[in-house]
Amino acid sequence: IPALRAARALAEALARHDRAAPAAPGDHVPEPADREPPFDQAPAPHGPALAIAIDDAEHLSEDALDVLRALAEAEVPGLRLVVLADRDLPLEGFAGFEPAHLAFTHREVAALLGPPPPAAESVWSATGGRPLLVAIAASTRSVTPSGASSEGDLEAALLDPLPPAVQEGLVDAALAPELDDAVARALELPDGFAEVVRRSGIPQRDEAGAVVLHPLVRALLVRRLERDRPAGYRQLLHGRVAAGLDAAGRGPEAVEHWLEVPERAAAAVARHAEALLETAPATVTRWLGRIGGPERTAPELRAIDGRLAVAAGRPLDAVEPLHAAILGFEARGDVNQAWAARLALADALAIAERYDAVLPLARGFETAGAPVAPMTGIVAAAAEAALGSFDAAVEHFERAVALPHGDNFAPFADAFRAIWVDVVRGDLDAARRRVRAAVAALERIDPFGRLAYVLAMQAAIEEERGEDAAALATIARARAVAARMALGGRVEDV
Repeated sequence: IPALRAARALAEALARHDRAAPAAPGDHVPEPADREPPFDQAPAPHGPALAIAIDDAEHLSEDALDVLRALAEAEVPGLRLVVLADRDLPLEGFAGFEPAHLAFTHREVAALLGPPPPAAESVWSATGGRPLLVAIAASTRSVTPSGASSEGDLEAALLDPLPPAVQEGLVDAALAPELDDAVARALELPDGFAEVVRRSGIPQRDEAGAVVLHPLVRALLVRRLERDRPAGYRQLLHGRVAAGLDAAGRGPEAVEHWLEVPERAAAAVARHAEALLETAPATVTRWLGRIGGPERTAPELRAIDGRLAVAAGRPLDAVEPLHAAILGFEARGDVNQAWAARLALADALAIAERYDAVLPLARGFETAGAPVAPMTGIVAAAAEAALGSFDAAVEHFERAVALPHGDNFAPFADAFRAIWVDVVRGDLDAARRRVRAAVAALERIDPFGRLAYVLAMQAAIEEERGEDAAALATIARARAVAARMALGGRVEDV
């Protein structure tokens, strides 16, 4: 689950909380009557308390875990954050629960099952108080005593009441974390299959119209899938689910399944990494870590390596992979992708202040015909200005914008010229005029999501002019835009 989806879910939950009736002062989340609180965090003495529980947290990406860390560090009176997962997570400062904290006590099992007492004793001994097993025992009376309730017993209790076709469909569907219409179609399940599962009594929850099986139930079904279905068949299922999710416009989710199909994994990551490079770089890094062999040297993936290095604040580490990407695309005859990699490398070198190394990357930008070639020329013009060749830089800015596709990059030419030429020459009026024109253009249309960067340049120019109040207001706006666009830390660095 990427960070953006996790943050959206939290925002929706908090909005529902805000719409609810306010709690009276002193209200708090009660502890179970016969349990000690697992951590020493008293509720706020004033105002409503808020408990946020994150279940199935083992599915969260590293970026999404960062959302939880930020939430845990927030100084919000009365806030409690509970994270549940079936494995240890790298979250510091959280008090850990042991399984016993979540297990039913003997008294609770007896209260649930009712008389006679021996039944409660048998179930409690057989299940260890695990809530799912106790619930199944209460409904089926099929869990055996002796402290060794087998996985086969649980599987039988869950699946035996269902028709064989539904059982087999459930096992296939366990391959996906949730069952919705797109997944059902991809797996060629019968019409109405999800509704059959909803009525089956199997522990589950509804999430935006999708059936999400209880994690322990899904884990059991996945083990059966791995036991009963050959590897080739499982790859076929992953490919079907991935194709269905792709067709539904859910590319990042599709990648998680394409990664299980080795011959398709590299192409899928190359196709969908762009959408997550700035919002969830840890997810993209994890995807790349799943790809090995010759496919890992594909120029698309080397270009992603370079852009990840730039995003992480390591521009010089981007040089080798981006250079390899350029050579790979040129060998393939892919001019457009080669120039995109040139642009990424020019950006990295400019950030690292290696201006002399930027200039060769722009050779031929006027005749290349690639859509991004003019922008490479603009970055090279900024590098020329940084090296003191102001007249040559101005000429290159103007020639780049005059090219086909060049007008798409005119705001950046204006902003770079303002910073690298006008400010250095002391023409602060021209600098402000150009950067304001760039901001106005990007406010109308910002296809590359870079308004925040240009606002940061405007703030720097206003500060140079001694307009400190305006500079502070502009940089605050840049931060707000960057937060909305999820651009990461580079605006903050500026």
